[in-house]
Amino acid sequence: MSKTNNRRDMKNQLRMKGLNPSITTTTKDLQERLAEVKKDKLRNVPGIASRTIFKDSVVRDYASAIGLGDDIQIMTKTNQGEKMRRLFNIKIKDDSTELCDGLQHYLVESVKRTDKQKWWESVDLENDISYDYAYILKEGLIGGLIVAQRGECVVDVDGQIIPGGDWNVWTVRLICNAEKFSTFRGGAGIALGLFVYAIKKARIERGMLEVADNYENYRAYCLYTRFNFEESQYPCYGFGWELVMEVRPARVKYRDIFEAVTNWRNYAPSTVSALYCNELKRAIDNGETPTPFEEFKEANDLMVSVFEDGGTDDESNGANCVIM
Repeated sequence: MSKTNNRRDMKNQLRMKGLNPSITTTTKDLQERLAEVKKDKLRNVPGIASRTIFKDSVVRDYASAIGLGDDIQIMTKTNQGEKMRRLFNIKIKDDSTELCDGLQHYLVESVKRTDKQKWWESVDLENDISYDYAYILKEGLIGGLIVAQRGECVVDVDGQIIPGGDWNVWTVRLICNAEKFSTFRGGAGIALGLFVYAIKKARIERGMLEVADNYENYRAYCLYTRFNFEESQYPCYGFGWELVMEVRPARVKYRDIFEAVTNWRNYAPSTVSALYCNELKRAIDNGETPTPFEEFKEANDLMVSVFEDGGTDDESNGANCVIM
């Protein structure tokens, strides 16, 4: 391997750990920093990778497919390293960061469960709830964050197990776009695209979420519809809002996920829900009350070919912050 390729490889390894060495970093410094990173004890947990939705290989393939630049990293529970984990936890607890419009307390609790619960060591995995998270980092700023949860379709709002619930469903527990001073656009879309891509790779039958404030939260709703989420009656007992949506990843082509991320200004799937996003925006722009969804659906009932042939193969930033 040439010196140039070796330097590039070392830089890429460091970037996957959340470190972004400058062009002037010497080869010796790169080697020393990489050696330090490899001492990271984070991965020394047997079996964690097999029970993680945002696997390292999935994140790498997704970042490559959407053409993510070298200046943007997708950080996850398993790839961020101890240093970045500490910085991340400090950042979300810092009021000056103003992540998620003051909902840091909720995010802190979610991440605390991720870090402390040690669900991968549980002797009773079938009666446990699992969290995973990913965030988009650019120049030290968080441009989008998603917390995913496994178990909400089995546990009710009081934390009681519901017999017969589906343990294999992953839900979007929390998603938000950027911290206060970030100019990074589309971060929430990158995070949500990763979620749909990851559950499709894992052959998970459905991904669920609920929309806080229901249709009034039209920016969040429009973001979800772009990734083929549609209204659903599927029971998730831990949900508290009325508007529940699901995506069936086996019915979504990979190229549609990538298009939704990279062409967010113009792309919308051919679904009634995506059309209803336009109805919500039209009504808000004109100061009108939008047509109720069921009435709109009846008037715009479509045969959507993309869902039939499937494929095994301002909302521009997403919600300002959405608590599910």
